[in-house]
Amino acid sequence: MEIADLMGLGLGAFAFVCWALFILVMLALFVFWIITVVDCAKRKNEEFPEGGDNIKTIWLVVLLVSWVVSLNWVAAIIYYVMVMRKKPLSKKEQKEIAS
Repeated sequence: MEIADLMGLGLGAFAFVCWALFILVMLALFVFWIITVVDCAKRKNEEFPEGGDNIKTIWLVVLLVSWVVSLNWVAAIIYYVMVMRKKPLSKKEQKEIAS
């Protein structure tokens, strides 16, 4: 094999590894988005920090519309920071969500 063939093979392997890492990160972000949607659906209105009567509906709409416009990971991170970290669910509520 010539040096050019080896360089092409190495470049192809590098591109494959980069593509595989990208897919894994996107899959992890999609799973994170699903977790935030389930958390939002299971929470009661009074369990949301700083919210009115429609805060649960607003968050659900934001999370679902973000999936349509392919920014689901951004909405999931914002929801995590603004809701899940400020007011985490109790251990009992986490077990109920898991089942």
